[in-house]
Amino acid sequence: MAVNLIRAGSTNNKRYVGASPEILVTQELGRHAILSVSYYHFYRGGFLTENQPISKDVDYFSTWLTFKF
Repeated sequence: MAVNLIRAGSTNNKRYVGASPEILVTQELGRHAILSVSYYHFYRGGFLTENQPISKDVDYFSTWLTFKF
């Protein structure tokens, strides 16, 4: 079951939600394996800043290993 936050647009006149830059590093570990590391930071815009209870920016970090046959 997914839980999604829904914010009404009528509570404020701001429309900018935010920005999410990403840093992605990929390294080939040989002929058959690739390691990837990713970091995102979500900067809240005016819409989320004024539409509480969201009060923090969000960080997301992930890694994955890809095998090629």
